[in-house]
Amino acid sequence: MLVTVIDGHPASLAWLGGVAGHRVESLGVDNFGQTGTVADLFAHFGMDAQSIMRAVEAAAPGRPIRFRAG
Repeated sequence: MLVTVIDGHPASLAWLGGVAGHRVESLGVDNFGQTGTVADLFAHFGMDAQSIMRAVEAAAPGRPIRFRAG
């Protein structure tokens, strides 16, 4: 399983899983025009640290993932 993160459309990196037949969880910007701080926008689009950790945890069920505070 791959988790990809891009400051662009998530489909841009979705092809990576096809190289070796891996499942892919792609995170990125799926619509445009929002304004805010970088931190606010990353949280809005699910590209902040907590969202990335949730995607990784979903990709590896049953394994403990420690969430980083910050």
